[in-house]
Amino acid sequence: MGNILIGIITIDYQYEYSGILYLSACSLIIFFINAPLLNILRNRHTIFNVNKKIDNRVQHRSTIFIILIFVLAMMSPLYSVIQNGFSISSLFNFQELLSYNAEVAKARYTGQIETKGFISTLFLIFMYAAPMIGGTHLGLFKKRKSIALITLIPPIVTVLVSNTKAGMLAAVITFIAGWIIGQTIRNGHPKFRVRSMLKICVAFIILGLFLFFAMLLRVGNFSSSTISSIWQKFIVYAFGDVPAFDSWFSSYYSQTLGMGKNLFVGVYSFLGLTDRVQGLYTDFVYLPSGFGTNVYSAYRAMIMDFSTIGGFIFLLFFSTFATLAFCRISEKRGLVMNGFILMNFYFFVMYSKFTSIWTYTSYIFALFLYALYLLLIKYQKNNLKGTLNDY
Repeated sequence: MGNILIGIITIDYQYEYSGILYLSACSLIIFFINAPLLNILRNRHTIFNVNKKIDNRVQHRSTIFIILIFVLAMMSPLYSVIQNGFSISSLFNFQELLSYNAEVAKARYTGQIETKGFISTLFLIFMYAAPMIGGTHLGLFKKRKSIALITLIPPIVTVLVSNTKAGMLAAVITFIAGWIIGQTIRNGHPKFRVRSMLKICVAFIILGLFLFFAMLLRVGNFSSSTISSIWQKFIVYAFGDVPAFDSWFSSYYSQTLGMGKNLFVGVYSFLGLTDRVQGLYTDFVYLPSGFGTNVYSAYRAMIMDFSTIGGFIFLLFFSTFATLAFCRISEKRGLVMNGFILMNFYFFVMYSKFTSIWTYTSYIFALFLYALYLLLIKYQKNNLKGTLNDY
């Protein structure tokens, strides 16, 4: 809802409002169904706190896992630099970094370089899984919290060397999602203090400025006219999904349903059942600012797969499963399965303004790697009271 409101305010466009009303209605109906359900489920069970009952060995395993996955995640941007014929030393020279960033971004969008491959995809999986794990560690444990922050370094370096902003956004989103899950495991619910909310707001402001700077790096020009032009493009990048989806929805008519091949295109592509094109959609919506966008949010894919009514039913069932998973985790039960469901849900909801999280195989495998981490901190050979072995 907030994204829609900001999009309407910041982007000048002749809205039809049909798509906006559809998303708003779905959000409100699902909220008023699941909020009472959550209260009923939580009132039927005792939610207890385990702040002093988490075995130190669990925290030690989590810390070791973070260090290991951080090392593997850092290989992603470093391998990209080497693969494209540059030296690691170019990262420490600002002028060379500008030249490299602009060249790689241009080559990537024009298809002049190969951005896929088994090794690069494998390192991407570690890079995307790292913030999920780091956020959970930060929310779950009281000590060694700073170790969790290193999981954000690989996507930051990746933005600087290859200008892939989507990965940085995914990293911040999954880090926050992991923190919420960690807090829910520890306290029965996430604790949002005023100080924590201020930190999150400041973090998003810094993230916005960093991504704006990354867009300037891609151009390699810091003149006032360039900054003004990039700022308009940045606004379209951040909120262009609102007019784009509204425009598409207003002219949408029911066709043959995809039955998952649009929303879960990463799965279909991995199985060889369909091909995923760059940008997903070839049709653009052009705005009065002169910029165009083909980012229609995940909800276009959802409707193309299941229809408007079917899309609503999908969201309802997905959110209901997430509500049940939240209650189970707050009761310290079913850590692996319910944590996996919650990470998918939080990631989908916060990333859906761009596209479906199941579009990219690297995201999908990163989610399963996160489930492996949950299994690791759950397992305990000896059935010691107070550990996470029952969860």
